Order: sequence, then C-alpha cells, then structure tokens
Amino acid sequence: MTVGNDIVDLRDPESVPASLHGRYLERVFTAHERLAILDRPDPVELWSRWAAKEAAYKALAGDRPPGQPELVFSPRAFVTELDPPGAGPHRDGWVLHSDQDLALPVRVHCLDGAVHAVATTERDVLDRTRVVTAAFRLDEVRLGEAEIDRPSLAVRRAARRHLAQNLGCDVRRVKICGRRPPRFVLDGQLAAASLSLSHHGDWVAYAFSHAQVAAAQLGARA
Repeated sequence: MTVGNDIVDLRDPESVPASLHGRYLERVFTAHERLAILDRPDPVELWSRWAAKEAAYKALAGDRPPGQPELVFSPRAFVTELDPPGAGPHRDGWVLHSDQDLALPVRVHCLDGAVHAVATTERDVLDRTRVVTAAFRLDEVRLGEAEIDRPSLAVRRAARRHLAQNLGCDVRRVKICGRRPPRFVLDGQLAAASLSLSHHGDWVAYAFSHAQVAAAQLGARA
C-alpha cells in the first residue's frame, strides 16, 4: 500500500479563484466536477477536489514497479467523487483514474483555513489504524534558522518526530531521504512504510502507512 497527500492553504493569494486563469477549470476538472465547484460560492469545493487529485496521483506514482515509466500528472484523468459537504471534519470519496481503470479511496479533511486530502492504493484503509496523517500551520512548529523559509524542511522534521513516536525510538534513528517519493530510513535501512509530504502557503502536512511502520516496531525497539 502507498499513500499520497496534498494540502492547500485557502488563505494563500494563489488560492483566490479570481487569480486563476479563465480556462483553469476547464483544463483541470471534468464537467461534473465543474458543476459541483460552481455550486459553492467559496473556494473549498475547488481546492478539495484539486487536493484529492494530487493525493491520488502521489499514491499511484509511489506504487510504480521498478522500471516502469514515471506516471504523468494529467488532472482531468483523475476524476473525483466526494461525499456532499457537511458539518463533519472530513469528506470521504474516490478518485478514479480514467486511463488505468483504478479507483483510490480519498479523505479530505476540512480545516480552519486549509483542506488536506489523503489517498491510498488500497480500499477501506483510511483510518488511524492504517494511515497516520497530520496537517498544521508553520507557526505551530518550532523551527530552526535554516527551516524558517523552507517548509519542506519543516515537514520532514515533523514527520521524523511523529514516526519515531510511533516506533517508540529515538528520533536520531529515523531519517527521511529522497523526494519522489520520500522514504523513511530506520537505522540506515529503508523502512517499508509509505510516506507522503506536502506544503503550501503557511501549511505543511504528511501521511504515512501506520500498519507498515508497526511491523518494524520490534526491530526499532531492539
């Protein structure tokens, strides 16, 4: 199982619908998706569906067998089906890839000022026993001088700390290497856990496969 996640800062200037190119919706979304987006006056629907597409793409891209060509991100090929918006903290749904005949479960977390989408390549696993997620503003993290202007460093630091807590080991034993996709390294060895990192504006987020991490716990505590 691989995971993907994406965060959108709704208060970032890039997220204001008026700042988008006039044909952006047509290039990125299907007719059905555009109807759902235009039915809501705020940008939440637009960016929830965009984040779901990005999360599904990252999950699929991280699941490519060795030697396979890199998966190209074509937004309209990732078709979103989301539960109607409600009062709850998240919306569940699916992202269907039109070219590969695949359906990935997705959950969109509705936060105060952001939307955070998480997708996996396996059905019915978007719960805390299988996938661990977190999203937070940069001002909620104690940053070192080198991280103040580098959200990518801040999210890696937080993910390392969270993984070490789950393993019950010293954070110094955990590293993150690579970019597409990033990978956990435990005691110098690549861990089986799937990891996805994202950041936008003042927000950073990550997701990892908790079940695969749990399988490494005995070794981590040895």
